Amino acid sequence: MPPGTIIPYVRQVAAALQYAHGRKLIHRDVKPENMLLGYKNEVLLSDFGLAVIVQSSRDRLQTVAGTVTYMAPEQLQGKACPASDQYALATVVYEWLSGEHLFSGSFIEVATQHVLVPPPSLRNKLPTFPLAIDQVLQKALAKSPDQRFASVLEFARAFEQVCHTEASKQYASAPVHLGKLFTTYRKHSAAVLKIAWSPDGKWIASASNDSTVQVWAADSMRKVSYTRHSDKVTALAWSPIRLKSSTEQGYFIASASADSTVQIWDATTGRRKFIYRNHVHPIHAVAWSPDGQYIASAGEDKTIQVWRMPKKDTPTEKILLISQNSFNTILTLAWSPDGKYIASGGVDQVVEIWAPSTGSTICTYHKHQFTVSAVAWSPDGTRVASASFDRTVQLWDAATGENAVTYPGHSSWVYAVAWAQSGPYIASASSDKTVQVWLAE
Repeated sequence: MPPGTIIPYVRQVAAALQYAHGRKLIHRDVKPENMLLGYKNEVLLSDFGLAVIVQSSRDRLQTVAGTVTYMAPEQLQGKACPASDQYALATVVYEWLSGEHLFSGSFIEVATQHVLVPPPSLRNKLPTFPLAIDQVLQKALAKSPDQRFASVLEFARAFEQVCHTEASKQYASAPVHLGKLFTTYRKHSAAVLKIAWSPDGKWIASASNDSTVQVWAADSMRKVSYTRHSDKVTALAWSPIRLKSSTEQGYFIASASADSTVQIWDATTGRRKFIYRNHVHPIHAVAWSPDGQYIASAGEDKTIQVWRMPKKDTPTEKILLISQNSFNTILTLAWSPDGKYIASGGVDQVVEIWAPSTGSTICTYHKHQFTVSAVAWSPDGTRVASASFDRTVQLWDAATGENAVTYPGHSSWVYAVAWAQSGPYIASASSDKTVQVWLAE
């Protein structure tokens, strides 16, 4: 796997081990099989059955226990210490990066190599692999615990820092066109999760962990807030049809939340019109069809539901499609401008383009290095902008999947992206607490 993909996993496992070490516990069996994914895609370190209390002296022998593939030299000699867990995590990182175990063979052969044979350089297997990342890994794999990092958390921080440094070098040397910053909005009090331009391109609605949706003008920063959700707002979409009775924005907004509802409300007044309750788990994505007839929503129940808002002559919502074919949590949905396709993405790091009438997949985009958090179509339907936890927004051809532009301006995970309906502007939002507006050309 690419280094950037595993940074969050290394950080989370290291934090769990550091917590244990702070309470005088050594895990002694750090390996992929003991790393579980939670429902929010977080890593949970399990199986402390072999954990022991840190001894005051390394001379006191312990029972040799653990999985030999990931065991430090001193642990094989019955003298495990906190640095042994760091060594084990480094062997897991080596395996993730290279696709192979650090050492192979029988139990005795692997144990002997851990104790006597220097760890092989990743550059022996991957000649173009960054030297700086390899050096950090080599230090964590030192035979002597005293030669490793002072703590497992220090190893994780060094690994993350060098990965970001190397990624910056790649961006600097890569032949890509970078977007240009236009303005920044800073009114949210927590991470901004989703954003969407109004159909006339005059307003932006941004949803946040602060449980609000804020509707604001990019040029004047005037805003209207909606506060009816009971949990964080995870998705939103403007209706493509203007309200006849409205005097300003003139549109509905559909906002989805971790409270398992989709709420539809007037963007001018903030007055709620309808609540959709057919999802049984938190909802991560909502998208309005271009003709304003249907809404698509997806959540942690791993379904994509396409439905129609009630009207005076139809007092209950009408469901067009409930797809049960998703094997991963879908985090984002976007209809194509002609209404024929939906682009969806999620934790599997890919974007799929599929037909809502049948649920069949048309094509797939694979170039992100981490979870895909948001997608948006260009106004002419020829390109897709996809945002990711790899801290980039990528613009690519909807027909071929070729990557044309990468915007790396955010300093943390990118949660949302929206394409202005008029003009070459794109807005992207991140857990760095900023919304950045930039040129797509």
